[in-house]
Amino acid sequence: IEPVESPQERRLAAVRRADHAQDLILEDFHIHAVKDVRGAEPGAVANAFEQIERQVSQQEALTLRAGDLKAEGERLHQAGDIEAALDRFRASIGLASDPDLEARIARMEQEAAARKQKQVDAKTLQNEGRNLEDRGKLQEALEAYARSITMWPDKELEDRMAALREKMASEEDRRTRASALRNEAEALEKSGQSDQALAKYRLSLKAWPDTAVQKRIWTLEGVLKNRQENQTKAAALRDEAQALLNAKKYDEAIKLYQQSLQLVPDAELEAQTQQLAAALENRRHRQAEAQRLLAAGRSFEEAGRLNDAAESYKAGLREWTMDELETGLAGVEKR
Repeated sequence: IEPVESPQERRLAAVRRADHAQDLILEDFHIHAVKDVRGAEPGAVANAFEQIERQVSQQEALTLRAGDLKAEGERLHQAGDIEAALDRFRASIGLASDPDLEARIARMEQEAAARKQKQVDAKTLQNEGRNLEDRGKLQEALEAYARSITMWPDKELEDRMAALREKMASEEDRRTRASALRNEAEALEKSGQSDQALAKYRLSLKAWPDTAVQKRIWTLEGVLKNRQENQTKAAALRDEAQALLNAKKYDEAIKLYQQSLQLVPDAELEAQTQQLAAALENRRHRQAEAQRLLAAGRSFEEAGRLNDAAESYKAGLREWTMDELETGLAGVEKR
C-alpha cells in the first residue's frame, strides 16, 4: 500500500480505524472508498480490501449472534429467570459492545443480589419458624412464617401455614373443652362426689394435656383408694361392734363404732352411737345411784330406822333392779 498516493492512504487508514472500533457503518462507508482506489494499486489494495471484507463479515455474524442472545435474554427476563437472562446478556456484550445493555446488566445484578439476600433472610425466618413450631410455640412460628412469605413467596410454606392454622384452631377447641371439663370436675369434687370428679378430670386430661390436672387425678385416685380400704375396714368394725352389742358388751361396741366412724363418716351411725353412749352413761348413773341408795338403806336399817330403810330400798329399785335391793326391802317389810 506504501506506493499509493496520499489521499488513498488516508482512506485506507480510516478503514483500519473503523475496523478497530467495530463500527460496521463506517466500515461499509470506507469499503466503498477502498473500492474507489482499487485501480491505483490492484494487488495491495485488493488484498487489503478482501481482508477487511472478511473482518466485516465476521463482525456482522458476531453482531447478529449478540442480538439473538440479547433477545433470548429478554424472553428469559420476562419469564422471571433472572440468572439465565443475565448469562445471555453477558454473552451478548461479550460479542458486541452495548453500553445500555451493560448498564442494564449492572442494575439487574444489583436487583439479583437484593433478591438473593431476601431469599436468604426468608429462609432464615422459615428455619426460625420451624424451630418455634417444634418447641410448641405455634403462634410465634406462624408469625415467623408470615414474615418469611412477605420477603419471598413460597407455596409449600403457605400450605404449611394453612395446616398450622387448622392445627391451632383444633387445639384451641380442645383446650376450651378441657377447661370446661376441669371446671365441672372441681365443682363435683367440692360437693364430695369424688368418683364423678375423677371421671371428669380424666376426660379433661384426654382433651388436653395438663400437669396440674394429672396431679389432681393422682391425688384423687389415692384418696379413693384409701377410701375403699377404709370402707372395708369400717364395715368389718361395724360387724364386730354389732356382735358385741348383741352380747351386751356396750363399752366395747361403742369403741368399735367410733373407730369405724373415724375411717368412714356416717351420720346415721354416728347418731346411733351417740344415743348408745348416752344410754350407757345414763345406765351407769342409775346403777351408781342404786348402789348409793342400797348403802343408805342398810345404814338406816342398822340404825333401826326401818321406814327410811324401806324408802331407800324402793328408790334404789326405781333406779335399777338389783337383788340386794329387793332382798333388803323384803327383810325390812317382814320386820
